[in-house]
Amino acid sequence: MKRKFYQLRGAFIFSLIFLSQIYSASANATMGSHITYKAIDSVNYIVYVTLYRDCNGLVPSSPVLTVTGKSTGTFTSTTTYINKTDITHLYSLSGCTLGSRCTSSGNYGIEAWEFADTINISGGACEYSFAITECCRSGAISTGMATTDMYNFAWVNKCGGKNTAPKLVQHPRFLLPVGKDITINHAMMEYDDTQDSVSFILAPAYTAASTVASYAGSFSYTKPLTFLGFPNVSLSNPAGFRMDNVTGEINFRPTKQNEIGIVCIEAREYRKVNGTETLVGFSRLEIMVNVVSSANMSMPTISTADESTCSGVSKCINITTGGVDTTFFAGWSQNIPGATITNVTNTPNPMATLCWTPTIAQIRRAPYLYVVGTISNQCVANAYMQNTHAIYVRKGYDSSNHAVEKVVVGCNKVIVKAYKDSFPDLTLDWKIENGFFDTIIGDSAIMYFNKPGWNHFAIRSKNKFGCFGNYERDSVFISPLYALQLNTSNDTVSCKFDTLQLSATPSNGSGPYKFWWDDNATEHSGIARIPMLATKYYKVTAVDGAGCLGTDSIRVAVSAPLASIGPDTTVCRYTQLQLTAKPVSGIAPFKYEWVGIDTTQSITRQINDSARFNLKVTDSTGCYDIITRKVNVFKFSLDLGADRVICHNKSATVVATAVDGAGPFSFPWPIIQTNKASYTYTPTADSVFTISITDSRGCIAYDTLVVKSNPAITVSLPATDSACVGTKITLDASASSGGSGPLTYSWNSLSPTSPIFLFTVSLATRQIRVTVTDSVACSATDTLFMTPFQNPMAFAGADFTVCYGATAALKATASIGKAPYTYSWVNGATTDTTSFAVYTTNTYKVIVTDSFGCQDDDDIRVSVHPRNRATITAPAQVCANAQPVALMASPSTGSWQGNGVTGTSFNPAVAGSGNHSLFYSFMGSNSCPMTDTVNIHVTNNVPVAAFTNSNNVGNLPLTVQFLDLTSGGASSWNWLITNAANTIVTTSTQQNFTYTFTSLGTYNVRLIVSNGTCSDTIEKKDLITVTKNVGIQSIANSHYKIYPNPVALSNMLTVEGENIAAIRITDITGRTINAGVPDIGAQKATIATDAFEAGVYHLLLTDIFGVQYQYSFIITK
Repeated sequence: MKRKFYQLRGAFIFSLIFLSQIYSASANATMGSHITYKAIDSVNYIVYVTLYRDCNGLVPSSPVLTVTGKSTGTFTSTTTYINKTDITHLYSLSGCTLGSRCTSSGNYGIEAWEFADTINISGGACEYSFAITECCRSGAISTGMATTDMYNFAWVNKCGGKNTAPKLVQHPRFLLPVGKDITINHAMMEYDDTQDSVSFILAPAYTAASTVASYAGSFSYTKPLTFLGFPNVSLSNPAGFRMDNVTGEINFRPTKQNEIGIVCIEAREYRKVNGTETLVGFSRLEIMVNVVSSANMSMPTISTADESTCSGVSKCINITTGGVDTTFFAGWSQNIPGATITNVTNTPNPMATLCWTPTIAQIRRAPYLYVVGTISNQCVANAYMQNTHAIYVRKGYDSSNHAVEKVVVGCNKVIVKAYKDSFPDLTLDWKIENGFFDTIIGDSAIMYFNKPGWNHFAIRSKNKFGCFGNYERDSVFISPLYALQLNTSNDTVSCKFDTLQLSATPSNGSGPYKFWWDDNATEHSGIARIPMLATKYYKVTAVDGAGCLGTDSIRVAVSAPLASIGPDTTVCRYTQLQLTAKPVSGIAPFKYEWVGIDTTQSITRQINDSARFNLKVTDSTGCYDIITRKVNVFKFSLDLGADRVICHNKSATVVATAVDGAGPFSFPWPIIQTNKASYTYTPTADSVFTISITDSRGCIAYDTLVVKSNPAITVSLPATDSACVGTKITLDASASSGGSGPLTYSWNSLSPTSPIFLFTVSLATRQIRVTVTDSVACSATDTLFMTPFQNPMAFAGADFTVCYGATAALKATASIGKAPYTYSWVNGATTDTTSFAVYTTNTYKVIVTDSFGCQDDDDIRVSVHPRNRATITAPAQVCANAQPVALMASPSTGSWQGNGVTGTSFNPAVAGSGNHSLFYSFMGSNSCPMTDTVNIHVTNNVPVAAFTNSNNVGNLPLTVQFLDLTSGGASSWNWLITNAANTIVTTSTQQNFTYTFTSLGTYNVRLIVSNGTCSDTIEKKDLITVTKNVGIQSIANSHYKIYPNPVALSNMLTVEGENIAAIRITDITGRTINAGVPDIGAQKATIATDAFEAGVYHLLLTDIFGVQYQYSFIITK
């Protein structure tokens, strides 16, 4: 859809902007530095400083050198500007429109600014450092230390002797292609001190003296960039990251485009001082490397290797290169005097030859280094390769130092011994003229000579380095008497390829004999069977038993027919070629055999590739020969490139390339109707191109190219969406279709994943992009635009602590998010506040929801002080008729509340029957008011005591029956009879019982009944009166008068008589009636009946003498 087109275009513009901004992140972006020095004498040094400047930044000022002696302090000196050079190393081919940023509007621009200063270090210290500090490194560095100060320095130990530090032969390379095998070698050469050795290390970068710069993540100074196999530096090529400590070469394959990192190299010089290998100085190079696109870039190659040679021996080294450009350069230090280089230029893949003959004076332990490089001019940056190689010079040897002892032991046999004098590590190399060696053992050789007279041999030596001396020639005389004569076969004729028997017979000498035939070294008899291949002399050598040697020869003429089938030739591919055999020699008739093809004299074949044709010609004598003709094919072909698949609506560029043909050419493309070598078009269907071309030699080449148009890939996500931060969202792109399956999915440029993408919304979430890619790398992209809502921030309040049972009042607040807010407490409350009594420590959560539906929650912890308990002493159950119960508690400072409670007692009669909770309130710990509870049950299951008796008054002995009238149920009875002095007279536990009174007086009767739970008591005072044997009526009639009887209510009852002491009135059950109080006078007593009820009553009268009298009277209404 249209929106996707704009997104793609925006991504392309961004990539261009990003590319140009890599070098403009800082206005003063320092891209590196090199610091070295040259000795003028033992205390005066010229210090050279090179600053590498990003042309997008400011122009550097002259660096200030800080010179520090190990024990003499520090001083500063300002350097002087010398020169500047554009070292961007950009393209130079026509067709490239962008140049160096330093001189035009290109993306890249790098300059080398050179400064110098003369420094005197005549102070007392041995060790000095020369340092600079520059602000600042680029802010675009992605591996650490961005925008930090750059501190770089060199170091010298002047006590090791005058010294010049290694310096650069070529300026550094700052632009490296991604995905290519890189060799970085800046050729830091040691120039003046020929006996010093130089080693190279990867070194840390610094931000200040003694302060090492920090690298990000897994990066370090030994792994400063992302390479194949990162972070393992020790993997085998092409993986890993390694430096050659002898040449300073760094080899790796960068894998992350647009990555920028710092590489620092330290070149260290060592010298033997008093026989000890001593570090005498070092210089340092720091560069900021940028990994750029390698599109359309092929790396050039250099083929050569380290070599060794001997003094006085010429050494030539062939250097071959590969690349599209003709540029080649070589450099070597002035310590290789006399070396020459021959450069073959102005051709692709230029070559060179380096030749040198070192002298004895040039022998040293350190190698001589030379630099070779080649450049392939390409857009945007040159593809560049530069290598440093070593030549080790070893000492040669003069062979004339050898003494030689020669002994002729008989005939032509000689034993020679050479003496190596004081050179036991030498080996010897022997050479003989007109003879042969029998054996060579150590320094001795046994040799035979072929003829009498003076014969010659030579000897040379080779030392442990492989260096040879010159051959030294010597002679030995062989007497003619020692010659052995041979009689051999006569000269003869043979067919070619026949095996011929040759023989030799000694004519003098003494056996046994040994023979050597020159064409069959294993034959040790006088007869040899030798295949005949050509006319020649066959030599035989014999040695007899005395060691005498003789030689002779036999000439064998080889006869073979000869035919001509034409010279080797080169033809066009697909040519129909006729080959005809024409006899030249031999005896007719002839037979022809084209090996593996035919037996005719002529054959015709189509030549598709270079071939050899072998013809066997046999004449009538049976002799034959084999003739070969090579037919080559002109290297002419047409290359339309590999078949390809073009993504939907993408353009395809088809290119026709004539290889090795003789042009000019026209390329008749079908379908698109053009004769150009290349053409760009947008295929709408599959295309098949078949083209044939003819060069000026008439050769034809053709090729076929298939271009398939890939079906469009469709993918769709929702156009926009919104969600709260933290929301988990699932996107499904599995409905994508089209393309050439299977499809893979990449979400937000991550590695291919499934069509399902799960993500959590954050404030940074703005776009979710899916790229669907098919099996031929075609892809389609869609984007979901996301609006993230920030969640509200809930605050339930600060945690607090309350007393047990207290009311907790909670209030929640909300911020951020989108008002208004709603609240949901864990207890069900839906407002911002809630309150409740708390008895246990607990955490209470509130959920706040804003108007977007986004939520946040918070917890508040309400702690409860420990509950204090009182120790309470109280009955669990009391009876309704019981006396008030004392309530006891500890601590005792509290107070009681509840039904029937007064102070610290509980009255069951007031409380009434049933269960009663009594509350004891007291002050606990933490000043918390506490309440404890006790439950008391008041039961109404109470018996009501009642009884009657048979009589109340009587004479001695008086027998009375007591009858239980208790209601409410009773299970036990306790009777107690006491006299007027409250002395117990008798007891009984029977329900009903009879007792006979035997003493005069009045008696009280008490009955206690119980049902097992509750009890009741009734007591009748003065219930029984026991008198002497006087009847009540007679006493009444003779002493006292009661009237009126009956008496009406509310009237007065009068008792007349003398000596009245007390009057008691009872009902018929014996219960004392206290309703009226008698008014007793001297002669009579009156009783008011107002408070009485109608009924029968007994009146008991006691006189002053203690005599009791009983009367009955009736009260009427």
